Amino acid sequence: LNSNGSDTGDVHFQMTRHGLPRGGVLGPEKDCRWVGNPVPLAKWVYVVSVTSLRQAKNYIYVNGERVWEVEAKSKIAAIAPGFCRLGNWLQEGLKYGTSPRALRGRIDEVAIWNRALTQPEIRALTEKGRPSLLWSGENPPLRTPMPKP
Repeated sequence: LNSNGSDTGDVHFQMTRHGLPRGGVLGPEKDCRWVGNPVPLAKWVYVVSVTSLRQAKNYIYVNGERVWEVEAKSKIAAIAPGFCRLGNWLQEGLKYGTSPRALRGRIDEVAIWNRALTQPEIRALTEKGRPSLLWSGENPPLRTPMPKP
């Protein structure tokens, strides 16, 4: 889910081609990093990005477990995503020599909340949404080198 711009308060939350969650809400420093292990291919995965303006922190969860936490380097007054895209990157990326970055996968559900969810709430949502009783939330370790941020 990406805002069309890159201003403070815009949302840039991505899954890279390597399956790495990245981003959150942009602050003046435009800090977006790769985090955690890649999510497994061909498996249902619950990925959540939470931004708490009160705590000035951004969190990313995979299958109910926190894989990233960062404190904003400067205060963000509001989340103001403006126009957004789901599963695609603007073609203007071609101007910078990057290839189109359309999502290669399936999105089961998207939800946007008007408050920061807690880890117990995210774990409950993960459990409620799992595809079967046989599903395991374990994320296997990375077997290939991570790209440089």
